[in-house]
Amino acid sequence: MSVEGFVITEGNTVQEAVSKALRMLQVKKEQTTIEIISEGKQGFLGVGSRLAKVKVSIKEDAKAELELTDILVDLHIRDESLAAQYSPKVTDKMTGVAAVVNGKVVVTDPSDLGSYAILKPGRNMRLIINGQETVEETPVSEGDMIQVELVDEKPVSSLELTVADNKLEALLRLVSQPGATYRLMDQAETNKLLLQIEVAEIIESPPVTVEDVIRFLQEKNVVKGILNAGIQQVLENQNGKEGFPVARGLKPEDGIDAYIRLPFLDDAKEDEEEPLFNHHQMVSVSPGEVVAIKVPKQIGRDGWAVTGEPIPAALPKDCEMCIKSGCEFTGDGEMVVATIAGRPGTANIGNKTFVHVDPVYEVKDVDQTIGNIKFAGDVLVRGSVRDGYKIEADGNIEVFGDVTRAAITAGASVTIHQQALGSIITAGGRAALYSSILPGLKETGEMLNNVRAVAEQLKSVPAFKTSDLRAKGDGPLIQLLLDSKFNVLPQTVSELSETMLGSKQTVHEQVLDCVNLLQKDLCGLGSVNIESVDYLQRLKECVDLVVGLINDSIRKEDCIKVKYVQNCTLQSSGDVIIEGQGCYISTVTAGGEVIVSGNPGVARGVKVVSNGNVTVKELGSDFDTQTSVAVNCNSKVSAGLIHPNVTVKVGGDKFRVDNLYKNFDAYINYEGQLVVDKLLTGEKRQ
Repeated sequence: MSVEGFVITEGNTVQEAVSKALRMLQVKKEQTTIEIISEGKQGFLGVGSRLAKVKVSIKEDAKAELELTDILVDLHIRDESLAAQYSPKVTDKMTGVAAVVNGKVVVTDPSDLGSYAILKPGRNMRLIINGQETVEETPVSEGDMIQVELVDEKPVSSLELTVADNKLEALLRLVSQPGATYRLMDQAETNKLLLQIEVAEIIESPPVTVEDVIRFLQEKNVVKGILNAGIQQVLENQNGKEGFPVARGLKPEDGIDAYIRLPFLDDAKEDEEEPLFNHHQMVSVSPGEVVAIKVPKQIGRDGWAVTGEPIPAALPKDCEMCIKSGCEFTGDGEMVVATIAGRPGTANIGNKTFVHVDPVYEVKDVDQTIGNIKFAGDVLVRGSVRDGYKIEADGNIEVFGDVTRAAITAGASVTIHQQALGSIITAGGRAALYSSILPGLKETGEMLNNVRAVAEQLKSVPAFKTSDLRAKGDGPLIQLLLDSKFNVLPQTVSELSETMLGSKQTVHEQVLDCVNLLQKDLCGLGSVNIESVDYLQRLKECVDLVVGLINDSIRKEDCIKVKYVQNCTLQSSGDVIIEGQGCYISTVTAGGEVIVSGNPGVARGVKVVSNGNVTVKELGSDFDTQTSVAVNCNSKVSAGLIHPNVTVKVGGDKFRVDNLYKNFDAYINYEGQLVVDKLLTGEKRQ
């Protein structure tokens, strides 16, 4: 039995060549993979005939078993049952015996009515008794014509080529397998004789030259970027587990898209030492100041594959810079300058970037003397926003005093220099809503993949009854999985739908259609009507498209900054920064990070959902059972001090705090496992 990997055999037909290979390998057909090298040809009256040729390889999962069998045979070690069946001792003189003497099978018939000797062929041989080949135990007598044809192993040297999917690299390995000729091994008389062989001569595998390798590569259409050093490595390291690079193409350099550079954003990032509360300070420009510059596209460089064909570089995309209000083009049309003092900003629609400078609307207080405010630019409140009033602005909103039982909605950032009490505060407009549903959409996509994988696995199990599936489709199976193993999926979809219905923000039609489709197909008994598990892949693709659309729409620079929060709902497309006493009995949703710092920097009785890291000085309290924090799988939850009963969720993994800890960190490591680093405080809670 050969377990080096494969043999190449010939025969009059493909079937004959395969049968010969299976005998040589001593394996079953289902343990191998078969590659037909040549179908063979009969010719006319024998003229022009050609033998069929196949390559039969042992499958990886069968090799371990075959290697063990080889070791046992080579060392003449057999289990007890085999030793008992083929014992060399003759215990009954009336029984026929067989032996091998000088390479010939010698049979002695039994006396009187005794049983005849039994022959069984071993490996690498054909046992022919009276013209009939046998592979089983066969009784023999002195009058039988016994032929043993030994199957020698031919030496083989073969090259195995792997070309990368992108055709930028070709790997090659050399497999050399020496051949051998055999002779029948002499064996003592026994009632049952298992014929065995021994090596007569080892035949070295034929040498492979550099010219042979180059010719092989050319036959496989690998003609460019040949690496001579790699070929030499292949020849010097035959039978290696992995191939060596023998050809390498040229990777194309894609072009660089045109883009709009905004100098006012560059200026805002220059001072990295400014205090945390001023980190997102609103930017203003003066008349004549440069607001935007168009950077032209750059053409890339084409590459080529090892097979010789060119690999074109991706063509760069152009963009268009347009102006709205408060600014104008310079003479060449590649630069925009401000015409008024105000807040610069941009809006992207397709490949067009609209540049604008909005004036600032400034008031002392928002109260009965002013009323509600709705403004296209920025709003600056020097005092406070009183009970029951609203501010809606397309730009930034900045309040130097308090916000009490009010509604603040900004298309950009919100800054409150004092406290927010009983208010609803939104930064980033529609992007804030998108930030709140993005984690749920991503989780939905992952669970759709998992449901599909489990459903397909169940359908492939022979014991699984599929008569209902053939009659009604895969819907009942999907419904069963959603009701049991994946009951979180319809719950997540329902929460997405409720969030969108409860929002006053308008959303893209594609987002609304996707959530409605998920609600229809995955909630209630909707999944019963799904005909095939493949439909789940279509739902996953729909979710992925919407996630991409939302990622393009979210502006991470929009944030909420406030000193103190109580009984509020905060929703931001970017960060939420609370510097001061802290945050109490509130709901916080952020597309970026959530930071609760200051003195004492407490978050208590809160529900936090963040697409970035959450950093808090003190989280929860002794009697707080409502505090929960959820972040995505790439983010971390950190707390200087964390109390019992706080629920922490990172990605799909939940952890409920069971004691009072300090220096608490929860995150997903590189192996995809939830890691919780924490230290017990001196005061242990029971």
